[in-house]
Amino acid sequence: MSHLSAHRRCLIVEDDATSRRLGAKVLEGEGWQVATCRSAEEALAQNGDSVPDLLMLDLGLPGVDGLTFCRQLRADPAWHDVLILVCTGHTDPNKLAAVLDAGADDYLTKPIPPELLRVRLRIAAARVDRNRTRRDLEREATAFKFNAEVSQDPVYWIDASQRFRFVWINDACCRHFHRSREELVGLGFEDIDPTFSVERAEQLREQLHGHGSCVFETLHLRGDGSVVPVEVSANRFHHGGRAFVTGYIRDISARKANESALARAALLLARLPEAVCCTDLDGTVTFWNEGAERLFGWTAGELLGRPLLGRYPAEIADQIRARTAQAAAGEEWRGETLECRRDGTLVWVEASLTRFLDCEGRPAGLLGIARDITERRQAEAERVAFERRLQETQKLECLGVLAGGIAHDFNNLLTGILGNASLAKLDLPAGSPLEPTIGQIEIAALRAADLCRQMLAYSGKAPFVVAPVDLARLVEETARLLTLSLNKKARLVLDLAAGLPPVLADATQLRQVVMNLVINAAEALGTTAGTITVSAHRTHAGPERLQLFHTCGEYPGGDSLELRVADTGCGMSPERLGRIFDPFFTTKFTGRGLGLSAVLGIVRGHHGALDVASTPGVGTTFTILLPVAIAPAAPAVTAAASAEWQGTGTILIADDEEPVRDVLTNMLARLGFAVVAAPDGAEAANRFRREPERFVAVLLDVSMPRRDGLEVLHEIRQLRPAVPVLLISGHGAGELLAQFAEERLDGIVQKPFTSPALREALQRALTPSPPRPAR
Repeated sequence: MSHLSAHRRCLIVEDDATSRRLGAKVLEGEGWQVATCRSAEEALAQNGDSVPDLLMLDLGLPGVDGLTFCRQLRADPAWHDVLILVCTGHTDPNKLAAVLDAGADDYLTKPIPPELLRVRLRIAAARVDRNRTRRDLEREATAFKFNAEVSQDPVYWIDASQRFRFVWINDACCRHFHRSREELVGLGFEDIDPTFSVERAEQLREQLHGHGSCVFETLHLRGDGSVVPVEVSANRFHHGGRAFVTGYIRDISARKANESALARAALLLARLPEAVCCTDLDGTVTFWNEGAERLFGWTAGELLGRPLLGRYPAEIADQIRARTAQAAAGEEWRGETLECRRDGTLVWVEASLTRFLDCEGRPAGLLGIARDITERRQAEAERVAFERRLQETQKLECLGVLAGGIAHDFNNLLTGILGNASLAKLDLPAGSPLEPTIGQIEIAALRAADLCRQMLAYSGKAPFVVAPVDLARLVEETARLLTLSLNKKARLVLDLAAGLPPVLADATQLRQVVMNLVINAAEALGTTAGTITVSAHRTHAGPERLQLFHTCGEYPGGDSLELRVADTGCGMSPERLGRIFDPFFTTKFTGRGLGLSAVLGIVRGHHGALDVASTPGVGTTFTILLPVAIAPAAPAVTAAASAEWQGTGTILIADDEEPVRDVLTNMLARLGFAVVAAPDGAEAANRFRREPERFVAVLLDVSMPRRDGLEVLHEIRQLRPAVPVLLISGHGAGELLAQFAEERLDGIVQKPFTSPALREALQRALTPSPPRPAR
C-alpha cells in the first residue's frame, strides 16, 4: 500500500444498508478509508468541514435527492476537487446525462459488479493522486518562491519555453552576478556563461525533459568581469499552469581549489619514495602508489580492487590481519617489520597503519605507509657488531694491561726470590742437605715465572723469539705428545695440508696454543666419545671475513695460514662464550682458567686473528689466522757461555725495585764486577754523566720513575755510544725491540733470571765479536 493510498478517503451516501456494506468492503480492499451515511443531511452533519477525496452518491436518497445534493456540493469551492461517483439503477441516457450535468465525474448503474467497481476505484485513485500532487506542487511552488526570496543562496527561474531566459531571480542571485535584477531578467545563459553553446542548451533540455532535473558545473561571468566556477542544480516544476525551470547556484571556487590541492596531494602521494597504500574497511586496495610498486614489486593495476591480504603468504597473513583489525578499531599501529615482496624475498620496513575518515567523520578506510629500512637495519647490525668487538677489544686491552702490570710486579718479586736462591745454591758445599730445599725454591719460583709468562701472553707482552716455524710439523709433534694424555674415547684427527709455507712465530708459544686448545677440546668431550680435529691450511683472509672474528687486532689479512681446532663436545651458550677469554673464568675445577686467556694473548702477540664458534650440544671450533712468512728470519749468532767466565770493571745498574738491585749487586760481585746502583732513571743518568768512562757496561730496567729506560739509554748513547747497554725487563723481547728500535741494544735479561742467565748475557755483550772475513 502506497503512502497516498493510505490517506485516500471515501464517503458513501446510500440509504440501502446492503449496498453500503458491499461498497465499503470493496473500497477497504482497495486501501481506502471509508465513511457511510444514509442521507445527504446526515452526510453534511457528520463531515462538517471535512471533505473526502471520493463521494459515492446514490440518486434515490430520502429527503434531498442525489442530483440536488450533487449540485449543492459543486457550488461549494471546498468540494471543487472531490471526485463524485453516482450509483443509480437508471439506464435512461437523458437521466444519466443529467447526472453529469449536475457535476458528477462518473456514474455506475446498479447492480454494480465488484470487478467493475474495483476498476473504477483505481481510476478514481489515480485522479485523486494527481489532484493531490498538483495541489502539493502549487503549495510548494508558492512556499518555494517565498523561501527563495529570502534565501542567501542564488536562485533563479527560467521559462522552459523561452530558451533559458531569466524570468525571476532572488537578491542573492543579484549579489552573485554583481548585477541588478533589472539587468539580469531577460538575459539568457549565453549572456552569463562563457562556455554555453547551442549543443549544451539541447543537452540540458533533454535532461530536464527526461529526468525533470539535472546537476552540472559551469562558469559564470559577473558584472565586474570576473569568472567564477559554479555548480547549478536545475529542476522542472509547474506554477500557475506554466512550466518553469529553477536553478540553485553554488559557488564552488573553494571546492575547486580544494580539489586542485587534493589533486596535487594525490600526485605527491603517487610520487612519494615511501610506499603508500589505502584500503577500504574490508581490506580492498583503493590506492597503490609508485613507491609501493618499487618496494613490493606489485603494480597498481594488479592490486587495485583486490584484497590486500591476498599478497601475503599464509604464514604471516594472520599477523597482518590482526594489525588491520587494530587499525580499523581506531588504534594506530607503528613499528618495524618484515614485509614480503612479490619475488618472495623479505625486506625490513618501518611502517604505520591508521584509519582515516570521510568528509562526514565516519570511518572510511585504512592508510598504510612503509619505508625500506633494510640498509639501516644492516648498518645498525654492523654498528652493534662493531661496538661489541670494540667493547671486547677494550675489555681485553684493560685485562691485558692489568695482567701485564701484575706480571711485571710479580716478576720483580720472583727476580729477588729466584736470584737469591741461585746465589745461595752457588755458596752451598757439595752434598749440602740444604741443596734440595733451595732446589724446591727454584722450582717453585720457575713455576711462578711460568704463570707470569701466561699472564704476559694474555697481555700480548710475553717474551718470544721469532723464527720461521713449520706449522704442520709443529702440530704433528705436539699431537704425539698429547695422544697419551687424552681420554681413550677421544679421537684426535689431523688434517694438515702439504707444502705449507712457514709462519714467523715463537715455536714454544705456538705449541702452547695447540696444546691448550686440544686439551680444552678434550675436556669439552668429557667421558663421552668424540672427535677432535686439528687442521692447518693456507687461505686468504679479506676484510669481510676478519670483521666476523672475535679479535683481529691490527692483523691486515691477506695470505694466511689457518689453524683450526674443532671438537664434537658439549658446546657453549652465548653467555658462556662471551666470557671464555676472561682470566680465571673456567667451567672446570678450581685453579684453572688462564689457558684460553694465554691463547688469546699469544695470538695477539703474533699479530694474528682468532675466532670461536660454538653451538650447545654440537661442539666448538677455534680458528686462528697467522700471517705467512715473507722471508725466513736470520738465525741469531750467540757466543758460547762459560761457567768459569769472570769480568772486571764497574757496571752501572738502575732498577726501582730494591730486591732486584740487591740480587744484581751480589750476582755481579761474584762475576768480578764492581757495582754502582741507582734507584731510578734520573739518578742513573746523573751518575753516568759524571763518570761516563768509568763503566764497562750498563744494566737498565725499562720501567722506572722519573726517567724510564729509553730516556736513559738515549742519553748514554749521546755521551758514550760504544758502551754495552743491557735491558732488564719482564716484558717480551719483541715489544722491547719495537720500543727501542732506534737505539742499539747489547742484550736483554728477562726477569726473573738466575746467575747463569745473567753471566751468559754479560759474556755475550762484553766479548768482542770475531772480525768478519774480507769480501
